[in-house]
Amino acid sequence: MNAIAKPELFSIEAIRLETLARKVAEELVALSDPSDTVSVIKSNWIHITYLGRGSESYELSLSGEFSDKTRIAYQNDVVLRLNKIKSYILEEAA
Repeated sequence: MNAIAKPELFSIEAIRLETLARKVAEELVALSDPSDTVSVIKSNWIHITYLGRGSESYELSLSGEFSDKTRIAYQNDVVLRLNKIKSYILEEAA
């Protein structure tokens, strides 16, 4: 079995992760609470504001100018971070 993945498999993984990042971002928007944490998707970015505590923004997908390997690594990081934020919001609401 060949240990090197085919390029088209990298592309599929990059797209899967982009879709997952968008899904989690939309879940964060649904969890927005104007008195605590507000999440807004604008174009290809999610902006998260922790009222009175700061904010952060993430690009939801990188352009095709980046290699699949870079896009996959970036998307993994974004999905992990957005899921941590989602967990934090859910814990605070409990």
